Amino acid sequence: MYLDLCFIMFTCKTKGATVSTNVRNVSVSLDATSKWILTDDTYISSFTGDLSQITANGHSLYVDGVKVL
Repeated sequence: MYLDLCFIMFTCKTKGATVSTNVRNVSVSLDATSKWILTDDTYISSFTGDLSQITANGHSLYVDGVKVL
């Protein structure tokens, strides 16, 4: 599954991954079938899912300012 993030003010959903965005917030929710591969250090406001679904690929993930990966 590939997910194109939609950085405008609405919610987009692609095969079990939901990304809700507005000017300041990015929320990511992954269902049990989804995976996420980071391609850069990533800052989001909230995350729902299992962190084991994320491949850091040498990068860091920050959720609400706290480094989680």
